[in-house]
Amino acid sequence: MAQIYNAELSPSKNQVIATVLGTDEADIEKLTSYRFDDPAGQIGMEVHIVRTPDGSVLQVPLVYRPEPLEDAEEDELITTMEHSVLGTRYVYLGMSDPVFAEALDVTISEERSGAEQFLVDGDTQTPITEGLADVIGTGEIELEEEEDDENLIGVLELFAELDLDGLSEEEANQPGQLIGTWEGQDTPVLLAHSGLVYVDDEELDDEDGEEEDLEETAQDN
Repeated sequence: MAQIYNAELSPSKNQVIATVLGTDEADIEKLTSYRFDDPAGQIGMEVHIVRTPDGSVLQVPLVYRPEPLEDAEEDELITTMEHSVLGTRYVYLGMSDPVFAEALDVTISEERSGAEQFLVDGDTQTPITEGLADVIGTGEIELEEEEDDENLIGVLELFAELDLDGLSEEEANQPGQLIGTWEGQDTPVLLAHSGLVYVDDEELDDEDGEEEDLEETAQDN
């Protein structure tokens, strides 16, 4: 469950989205949004779906934290946001935050839906039912026993740009996906995927070599 407080935000979410996209707030058309649950109830995780003047439909995943993200690089912090109820929030892009990545992965693999959202105004909580995307995971990809190979590398990706032509019924039923619909978008859209990529031995060797070089450099320093 995600609680959305009736609060003043500075900067506003639209201003933060404009900062991420490097454009003016007036150029952004908000289409819909969805959220994931934080099991600890401390972090807000919200994905905004917007259209830009060139017709592109983009996902902007934002994470709102009560404290800075530990071990994050300085440039990973988008901004701080003053929330009139919750105080200072530290805003990061979704996939740079391990809690967001875990929530996305679990939603896909366990066939979960997005978080239920409630507007909180004082002691009153009202379900939010309009303007939200209906998202659901399609389940974990199951490997055949003979495919259990060290050359298979796991990938998790939230797509920055969306194809509103959507998926066929057969495509939408494939595992390893997060799909969504919203008002005016009845055909399921692929939002994210979790899967496996085969990496050949040469590429694995290159990665191992890079790791060894980094270890040697660290020891030299």
